[in-house]
Amino acid sequence: MPQLARWLTFIEQFDYEIEHRPGAKHGNTDGLSRRVMQGVRTMKKKEDSATPMSCDKTLAERQLQDKEIGTFVSLWLTHSQPPEKTELQSESELTKKLVNQWPRFEVHNELVYRRYSDTPKGEDDYLQLLLPCEDVPDALGQCHAGVAIGYFGEEKTKEQVQRRFY
Repeated sequence: MPQLARWLTFIEQFDYEIEHRPGAKHGNTDGLSRRVMQGVRTMKKKEDSATPMSCDKTLAERQLQDKEIGTFVSLWLTHSQPPEKTELQSESELTKKLVNQWPRFEVHNELVYRRYSDTPKGEDDYLQLLLPCEDVPDALGQCHAGVAIGYFGEEKTKEQVQRRFY
C-alpha cells in the first residue's frame, strides 16, 4: 500500500484524463505483453479480406478441395474400408498418415472429424474437426481471443486448438 500511495502522489502533479479503450483497440499493448518465443511465427491479417473465411464454399466443400486433406476426405467419403497400400503409393505423406488412423475418423453433418480418445484424467472422448488450410488463421484467432474473457496465453490457445481441430 505505501508504494501505491507514492505512485498516486507522483502522478498528482500531472494533468491527465482517464479514457476507456476497448480491448480490440489495445493491439499495441497486447503485443507488448507477450514474450517473443524462439520458433514462433507471427501471423498478419490480410488487409483486403473483409471476411476471414471463404463465404462462397461450405466447410465440407473446403475440406474436399483442400490441397492437404482433400484427398483423404475424398477417400474417406467414398470408401467404407481403408484403401490398399498400393492405391496410396502416389499420395502425400499426410494422406498416408491420415489413412493409418482410418478408424478414428467419423462424419457428422457432412464434415470429417477425428475422434480423440487418449484423454488425460479420464475425460470423455471428443471430436477434432479436420481443418482445411485456409481456415487455420481464423481458427487460431478465435481460439486465442477466447469468448468473453480476453486473450488466452500461448499454452491455453494451444490446448484450445488441439482440442477442437486436427
